[in-house]
Amino acid sequence: GTAAESLTASQWHEALHAAAGVVTDHAVALDALDGRGVGSAMASTLGAAVSAVDRPSDFTTVSAEMASAARQAAVSPAGRQMALMVEGLGESLRNADSVSAERFALALESAAELVAGSGASKSPKPGRVEAVVARAAEGALATSDRGAGLTETVLAAASAGIEELEQGPLVDPVLAERGTVDPGGACVLLVLDALASVVAGEPLPQPPQHSQLPALHDTGSPSEDTDSLRYSVSCLLTPDDPGPEVAASLEVELSELGHLDAFDFSGGTWKVSLATPLPGAAVEALVDVGRPRELHIAVVDPRTLQGTESRR
Repeated sequence: GTAAESLTASQWHEALHAAAGVVTDHAVALDALDGRGVGSAMASTLGAAVSAVDRPSDFTTVSAEMASAARQAAVSPAGRQMALMVEGLGESLRNADSVSAERFALALESAAELVAGSGASKSPKPGRVEAVVARAAEGALATSDRGAGLTETVLAAASAGIEELEQGPLVDPVLAERGTVDPGGACVLLVLDALASVVAGEPLPQPPQHSQLPALHDTGSPSEDTDSLRYSVSCLLTPDDPGPEVAASLEVELSELGHLDAFDFSGGTWKVSLATPLPGAAVEALVDVGRPRELHIAVVDPRTLQGTESRR
């Protein structure tokens, strides 16, 4: 597909509709992370919001109708967080002519402020919804401020969100004990990933093959009871220095982060694909070497990695 550097009201609504479909596809798997139905609650809220818009002719209509429907559909704390995110995105776009990089960043910042205001604590817990949205907004604003286009700005938001999501099980005792990421934060990341795919003209994240999203614990090899959460990270990379030493160094670094499925460094554009529990670190390693494009990040079923071992 062709990347878009601005979206009309109709295209913005279509992108959110696609995101709602992705979240719905992953709802059961997200629910399995903590057993509280977070994925289903967020999916139903976002789904109700996008379904409420019959004629997305302008941003005023799209923003108002989606916010109203989301508020009515939200019947749980997770649903209300999604409703606030929808409302926040709409507030900054209500009078817009199009969604540009700057508009998107400001809309995400507005969403982060509303979601943060709903929490009992002024300091959001790392890896949770409030922190993931805030970190994503920071990434989008920083990228937009330096003159980047919409595609790069949305990708930066998703990348920053991944980094924050990963912090949860590292510092949050509850998530660490469960061995999972926060389902609400993961849902926000799916929305951002879907938006990035639409803007970049790339395929949407695929639904998981099994109904349960595996835990984050690394057991060395996959099994029925103790599977490791893996993300598929793939892209085409234009390196700043295409030399063999740089390629060899990157190959080693990526191999240490997970299972390297493909690494073709012939020519001026390298092809990279790996499965890793640390997608944020993988993206950082790629960015350090050059400019990634057609970047895809999605949850994958660890059973597809049979016969491999984590080299982390």
